[in-house]
Parts: sequence; structure tokens; C-alpha cells
Amino acid sequence: DARETETAKVIFRNAERTLLVADHSKFGRRAMIRFGSFADIDALYTDISPEEPYASAIGDQGTEVFVSTGD
Repeated sequence: DARETETAKVIFRNAERTLLVADHSKFGRRAMIRFGSFADIDALYTDISPEEPYASAIGDQGTEVFVSTGD
């Protein structure tokens, strides 16, 4: 939804830190609307480590990756 995306952009601009929570199924999917890049994200929280080429792309942007152990 375009309105939701505009709201997210405002939140990103005003945030001290940005965190993204996404499970492994989100990698490799095309988004209908894009409002940022990994350069805009301080930390990614996910359930499985991203595979290449995503891992390199995320790391190159300086985004920390945290993988849940389920504990």
C-alpha cells in the first residue's frame, strides 16, 4: 500500500536506529513497493542466515545480522 510506504519512509528518516525483522522466505522475493535498502537498516533479525548473494549484499551495507536460535 503506497500510503503505508510513505509512513514507513517518515519513520525511517526520524529513527535513531532501524531494525528489520524478516523470516528467510522474504529473501529473493520482489517487493511491489520499495522504500529503502540495507544501507538504511542497522540490524536484520531473521530465522536462517541469508544465503549468497544476499549475505554479501547485506554485509557490504554494514547491516548487522542476528539469527534466532529459537531459544
